[in-house]
Amino acid sequence: MPIASSRGLFRTLLCVLALSGFAICIVLVGMGGSAKAGSFGGMNICTPSASINCDYVLASRWSKVLGMPVAAVGAAYFLLLAIWFLFVGLPNEAGRIWHRLMLLICGMGLLGSAYFTFVM
Repeated sequence: MPIASSRGLFRTLLCVLALSGFAICIVLVGMGGSAKAGSFGGMNICTPSASINCDYVLASRWSKVLGMPVAAVGAAYFLLLAIWFLFVGLPNEAGRIWHRLMLLICGMGLLGSAYFTFVM
């Protein structure tokens, strides 16, 4: 597979993953603190069980940061990533400075995700 083709496939995969994260966050924002409202494509994605309880997570003290739902911050983050990879693309020599900024944003998102995974 040529390099350009594999880079295009990788870029597409990154866009799909970012849009998936965005969709999940939007569903969580739409729940508004109640898992009973959480449906995605007609499926109830958060039916409470012994191992899953979205009501507990959405009502916890960790569900908001600076008064905003963490899921809304996540939605903005994933949308930014999707737009970046869709319109700007992967790093190159000419845009090296701007990609460093995006690397910093991705690093902060990774640290935030790791922290909230630890909290869960």
